Amino acid sequence: YNTLVKGCKNTNIPEDITFIGHYAFYGCNNLSITSFPESVSDFGEYAFAGATINEIVIPTSVTYICESCFSNATINRVEIPYSETPIRYSCSEGSNYAYTVFTKATIGTLIIDRLLSQVLSSEYVAPFFNTQIDKVYEGIHGQNWYSSSTIQDYYYPEGITDVKQNSSFKYMGSGMYYSGGNST
Repeated sequence: YNTLVKGCKNTNIPEDITFIGHYAFYGCNNLSITSFPESVSDFGEYAFAGATINEIVIPTSVTYICESCFSNATINRVEIPYSETPIRYSCSEGSNYAYTVFTKATIGTLIIDRLLSQVLSSEYVAPFFNTQIDKVYEGIHGQNWYSSSTIQDYYYPEGITDVKQNSSFKYMGSGMYYSGGNST
């Protein structure tokens, strides 16, 4: 694990960085990264796992996120803005959802308008698995899967007026459980 950044609070990522390495911010508390340079294209395995993060904006230049990048992290606000290129993510073959991008993470607000698309596996694994999310604002380009996740408030993209019967939305108590499907 990367002990050089353990306990860091504010981090400025240099403009020439293209890869956020494996375990780079693993377990960091009160991490504040307001933005990444557009030179960053990949996030490594467990790069932010177990970290406590105030806010993170994933740049449009990111095209690949390794497995468990944000697993068990606590994040106040995540923003994944629109780009025509989906973010590909990896998950080990036969992992049974154990190593997805946001497994067992807790997110206050998720603003997402970009598709996360799985690669390197014969079975589909949702990028958000067993994730606790207070508010999701999903743009029309998102359409991501939130398998076994608890969502308190889900805000539809502008222009959506109806959720089809086969959308796989299921209400559980005061929260919303979304297990995938077509929400338009």
